[in-house]
Amino acid sequence: MNLYQQHLIALAACSMLLACSGGDSESTADATSGTASTPSAADPASPAPAACTAAPIGATGYSLVFKGCDAANVATYYDKSECVRDNTTGLIWQGQTPAGTGLRANDEMGRTNYNDTSVAQKWNGITLVNPTQADIDNATNATGFKNAINATNLCGFNDWRLPSKDELFGLVKPALSPKIDTTWFVNFSTTTAFQRFWTATQAGTPNRWAWSIYFDSGTAEAGNTRYATTSVRVVR
Repeated sequence: MNLYQQHLIALAACSMLLACSGGDSESTADATSGTASTPSAADPASPAPAACTAAPIGATGYSLVFKGCDAANVATYYDKSECVRDNTTGLIWQGQTPAGTGLRANDEMGRTNYNDTSVAQKWNGITLVNPTQADIDNATNATGFKNAINATNLCGFNDWRLPSKDELFGLVKPALSPKIDTTWFVNFSTTTAFQRFWTATQAGTPNRWAWSIYFDSGTAEAGNTRYATTSVRVVR
C-alpha cells in the first residue's frame, strides 16, 4: 500500500468517526432538550365549581333573605331575627331580637310617632305642642328608629321605612295567637303591650293620630295619638 492509499483510508476513517460523533450528539440533544419531545398524559380537566345562587322564592309564605356566598361557594342567608321576606308581597320585614338586646329588641316599645313639626302632636304633660325635628329624629320616635335601622345597614339595605296600615295588617294571621306567624317572626313578645305596632298611615285630621296594628287581637286601630308609645317594625 502506497502513501496515497494510506492517506485515503485515514480520511475515510476520520469521516466515519465524525458521522458517528454527530449522530450521538443529536441523540443526546433529543434526550435532553426538554419534555416537549417526550409525550405525557394530560391532566383531566377539573370540574367547574357549582354556581352559588339563592334558592327559588315561592309565591306564598315567607322565606329567608339571601346574604351571599361563603368561602366554599355555598349560598348563605340572613337569620330570621334580622329580616324575613313575605313571598306574597315581596316586602322584606325587619326582625326582632330577644328582650334587653338593644335597638331591635322585642321589648323596645316606648316609641312615639311624631312626623310633623307644624302640627301639635307632642304631649308636654299639660297640653299638645309641636314636636321639634330633634324629637322626630330621636330613636325613641318611629322616624328616628327607622333612621337608626338604616344606619346599621340591616340585611345589606338602608332604605327601610315605616309600613302603611295595609302592609302591616297583611302580616295578621287570625287563626294564630298572637296573630302573626311566630315561626318566621321569631322573638315576638308574649306581652300584650309589646304586640302593638305603629304604621305610617295617618288617622284623622289634624295629623295627631296614626293607625296601629294590634297583633294581640289582629285588628287595626285608628285612635292612637302620636304621643302614645308602642312598638315599631320597619319594612322595605
